[in-house]
Amino acid sequence: MLGELLNSGDPVGKGSMGIRWCIVAIVVFSLGSNVCAESADQPSNASVARPVDPVQEIRLGRFVATFEATTLGEIRDALGVGSVEHTGDAGESLYWLCYSLPGQQIQLKSHGEMGGPENRLSGVSATLVNAFRENDQCPMIPGQFQPVSFNFGWIGVSQNDLIKALGRPSEIDGNRLIFQYERDIYEKRVVIGSSSGRVEGTAVDGKIISLEAWHVTSY
Repeated sequence: MLGELLNSGDPVGKGSMGIRWCIVAIVVFSLGSNVCAESADQPSNASVARPVDPVQEIRLGRFVATFEATTLGEIRDALGVGSVEHTGDAGESLYWLCYSLPGQQIQLKSHGEMGGPENRLSGVSATLVNAFRENDQCPMIPGQFQPVSFNFGWIGVSQNDLIKALGRPSEIDGNRLIFQYERDIYEKRVVIGSSSGRVEGTAVDGKIISLEAWHVTSY
């Protein structure tokens, strides 16, 4: 299986959310709770796996990139701009594409091991930014590939709308809402692997300012 996915906090060095997963057969995070304290439906500190996988695809205009299927190369070729970058080795290897939209920075990522040699899409992070300009490393997404969104929403939505789309958060840590999906993969009634999906949203004043989504299958 896989050791630490990355724990540096910023794999690209551009203020992105980074990767905070450790995958063996489960996903581990260190979490507390205090967002939405006023809600009667606030979850407990214990992690609650979601029954429905929230992480499926990201849409760029009419182009749909599917997690663990579409490759970074296919995304780059479709958009016609961008370059696949790389950092780390072995279990800490990460490939990514960086793009920008007005007031937004977006990274599409492939874990070096879990994404395979084809660099299949493993994760996406998107952040609202105040002083970010298009550059060679993060070119603007062409107009025909806008708007950009997950199948459950996008940054800039309200915290309440995100919860409506994804349901009760599995965990809460400060202003972060975490939605976790896990299931075992069976063959002849024997567990041979696991599939994990995760969404993390950061809320400020009731508005989602960043989203990070990951989907990884391991055997």
